[in-house]
Amino acid sequence: SANHENQPAIDAFRKAIGLNPLDTDFYGGMAAVQWRDGKTSAAIQTWRDYLKSGAPEDLRADRALAGMLIQTQDYQGARPLLEKLSDRNFQPPVTYDLAQSYLHVGEQEKGMKLIQEMVDNDPHGETLNSAAWALAEARYKLPNALGYAKQSVQEAEDQTSTEPGKLSPLMYGLAARWDTLGWVYFQMGELDSAERYLTAAWKVWPSGEVGGHLGDVYAKKGESAKANHTYSLALASLNGNESGPLRDKLTAKTASAGFDPKATEQLQNRRKFTLKYSVSSEKSADFLLVIVKDSKSNQINFVSGDDSLRKVIPMIAGLKFDFAFPDDSPTRIYQSATLHCSAVRQDCT
Repeated sequence: SANHENQPAIDAFRKAIGLNPLDTDFYGGMAAVQWRDGKTSAAIQTWRDYLKSGAPEDLRADRALAGMLIQTQDYQGARPLLEKLSDRNFQPPVTYDLAQSYLHVGEQEKGMKLIQEMVDNDPHGETLNSAAWALAEARYKLPNALGYAKQSVQEAEDQTSTEPGKLSPLMYGLAARWDTLGWVYFQMGELDSAERYLTAAWKVWPSGEVGGHLGDVYAKKGESAKANHTYSLALASLNGNESGPLRDKLTAKTASAGFDPKATEQLQNRRKFTLKYSVSSEKSADFLLVIVKDSKSNQINFVSGDDSLRKVIPMIAGLKFDFAFPDDSPTRIYQSATLHCSAVRQDCT
């Protein structure tokens, strides 16, 4: 659907390029629209055309093309561009993408050296997570990947109980780290550990990538119905107009058994509860749920809204929240909740 709406934009960029054949921004605009529409090879070709156009050198073009090639897993194609950017000290550094390229084109030692450099410079959460991910994807030095991923997870879990800060990025980060650790376990063939961490990640932040990984675990375990259902949920979690390599991969994985039509509704309702509670008029309030492994210690905090709904806190505390804690660390999961109470239905959702 999105594809046709953007044709006029692509035509306009083509016309602009005809008039200004050396302007990086027009090529960049056209490639961005094509990429968003899932026309990945057309977007890549647009940047190749720019680099062949005889325009003055603009390293941002090399960077954009290399980024697209990495995302479509054309590591061989990305490698010379990234080596050039690295030699020219392009900022921000391309170390990570170059390391991934080396790991995938048979130059693992070169790749590992760059990964090691990154980890030595910044032996913390995000860097460790990226390092573990790159090694897991290339199935290289998996014990190192496991060490990095465990340390990165430990940091994210600790942060939930010590200094939560902004809650949305915190939860996204926790899910991403659990996803990486689960994926390392998957590549090592430790499917039960993989399932534990990937299930926990999916329940905190149901994204296409995490759902795809969890589906792969079920498929590897021979649980094909569960795998197909999970791939369908993963597809349902993508934005309607989001296309690209991930959508293509998930679509291919649901092709044989077909997309599960119940997935979309299930995903939307997975966090919806109804409480029997009488109110005389429409009321609503926002709460913050702090969920821990021992559900008796969950906290329900009133944030804003109708003060009289504080009375519902014990009822909220009695609900069964569907989260998973993959290990014994004191992880806290934070979720915002909005309560709407209806005088007509005499209940709250």
